[in-house]
Amino acid sequence: MEFIVKFVWTGDNRMWYATCDELRITLEEGSFDALALRMKLAIQDVVETELQYMGDIQLKYEIERLDIIKKVAV
Repeated sequence: MEFIVKFVWTGDNRMWYATCDELRITLEEGSFDALALRMKLAIQDVVETELQYMGDIQLKYEIERLDIIKKVAV
């Protein structure tokens, strides 16, 4: 089984957000590594309990970073 996990970094509030649309999972965390681990565990849990699948799971990561440049009044 293969799933796409989308990670988005928002610099304005220093948070990582991750979604796996196929499994309807959305999580947030301050650290990419912590979020990736939480997402792996959540996906494994959903796949095993709801889909009754015990085989290998492949995750494809898509990573996006959002920055905001605030205009400074002169």
